[in-house]
Order: sequence, then C-alpha cells, then structure tokens
Amino acid sequence: MVGQENKLPNSNYLFKVPSSLSFNEVIDTLAFSNVDPIDLFDKIANFIEVEGAFNINSTSVESWIAQLSSLRGKSVLYDNSDYGNYNTDNTNLENTPVLSQTIPAEKSLENTGGKLDEIVRNSWSHYRSLEDSQIVKLAQEIVQQIKARGPFLSLSQFFNREISERYPYNLKGTVQTAIDESFINLESPKKNVAIALRERFDKHPGSQQWIGNANFDAPEVFDGDANEGLPGYITQASLMRPLSPILSARSDTFVIRAYGDTKINGKINAKAWCEAVVQRRIDLVDEEKSLFNAKYNSDDKNAFNRKFEVVSFRWLNADEI
Repeated sequence: MVGQENKLPNSNYLFKVPSSLSFNEVIDTLAFSNVDPIDLFDKIANFIEVEGAFNINSTSVESWIAQLSSLRGKSVLYDNSDYGNYNTDNTNLENTPVLSQTIPAEKSLENTGGKLDEIVRNSWSHYRSLEDSQIVKLAQEIVQQIKARGPFLSLSQFFNREISERYPYNLKGTVQTAIDESFINLESPKKNVAIALRERFDKHPGSQQWIGNANFDAPEVFDGDANEGLPGYITQASLMRPLSPILSARSDTFVIRAYGDTKINGKINAKAWCEAVVQRRIDLVDEEKSLFNAKYNSDDKNAFNRKFEVVSFRWLNADEI
C-alpha cells in the first residue's frame, strides 16, 4: 500500500503524483476506475519513478563496479534442510554474493572452507560470492563488450545475442559473454575453490553431432555450456537480478551546458557559461491530453510529450569547461 509518505516496498521505486492531478485523484483512478488487471498495470506505471536508474550503455568501469558490488558485505538468508528452518550467512564481509536462487540451500562456497573434496561437494549446494578483484575484471569485460556492441536501444538488445551474421556477437549477449571472458565460473583467488570449480565445471558438453546434422543456419548458438542452470554456476540472470529494478537503456536525467558572450566593436568583452540538470517527468507538455492515453507514435505530432524539470542550475567558471 502507498501512504502519504509515498513509500513502496521496493525502495528503488518512488510513487510520484503529477502536477495535473491530486494525490486523492490518483488513488481514485487506480483504485476504482479499472477492471482489467493489465490496464491497471499500465496505469500504475505512469506514477512510478526509478530512483538512481543506471544506463546500460555506460562505459565507465568504475560505475559498473559500483553496480555489480551493490550487495557487497550483505548477509544472505539460506534454507538448510538439515535443520528445517532459515539461517543467515554473515560471512560475506568483503565479498559480493551472487545468488542463482532467491533463497539458496547453503552458505557461500568461497567462505565455507574445508578440504578440496569438501569444497567440490559443497559446490553442488553452496552459492558463489565474488571478491573485489573478480568484480573489477567482470566490469572491465562488460565495458569492453558495450564498446564493441553498443549503443543498445533496449534491454533486450543488451541481454540477448544479436540476430545477425556478426560472429561472435550472434552467439550470446553482452553480460554472458563478459562472464565467460572473466572466467569467474572457473577461477577464484582462493586456490582450493579455483581447483574445485574447474573440477566440477570445466567439462566439455556431450556429443553435439545432432546440431551439425540439423542444417541450422547458425548451429554455433546451440553449442552452450552444459553447466548452465546448475547451483553455483553464475549466469547473466543470477548476476543481474539485483540490478533489474534500476536498469534502463536510456536516461531521463541530462546535463545541459550553454555558452554566451557579448561583443563591442566586434571583440568579445564578456563570456558566460552555465549548467543545468534537467529530468524528464510524468507531466505532459500538452495538459489537454490524457496522461493515460499519451501516444509515442513517431507519426504523431504530439509524440514524446513529457515535460522537463530543471533540477539544478549553476554558473560555471572558465576553468570548469
């Protein structure tokens, strides 16, 4: 439920009321004017704003490190069937947990310890947690893939392989390629864990002869890793799940800089620079239009009808340019 404090269960999402409607009008619209759940879903989206959205086209390694390590040091709830109840793993003091399940069956593989045979056995049930050096390598590989493949116009284009003849971009998506190139499924700074990972996961798939006999246009896309989906094996789904609420293929916040000068007798005698931060908001420029029926067809002269709000403004000095 949304109260006057505008809080939602997911703290990444903020409930926003447009200037053209009151809070009560919004609640009435969402609570009483809808029968079709799909219609309600679309209308609710009009009033949701993402706080701290992250653009997938970012080529900043530091920014990707910050996003990928957002769970660093977090405790993880796990369900140990031996005890029949939930337990809390507090061992990720300097690691970032990567969960293939919402509630894993055991503690972190990296932090459990034990002899090699025990670690290999634990790899079938324990989740993975990455050290900072692995996160850095992963971020570097993601940025490298973005530069080679981007810019991306949608999340689908970012995650999925290309439908093209461009090898190897037609094999798998950006994140999965970065995972494979960073070798986080086979390597670890902890020697025993690295040996265990290679013993368990560094296996070649079974016979792929049927692929060659099937006469596919791109048979190489079927030659995947046989370990995908197994506990402890990191995929783009498990890696990016914590980031899914904030990912976007475009930005709604923009930095605009402007320059002006004055001249006397053809010579510049004064200069000025300014900077404004603007955000695209829920309100429509044409307030006569219905907020719920705003069209985004490029053939419509009123397409892309959202207002921009000046969030901040400042004058700049010459040495800031």
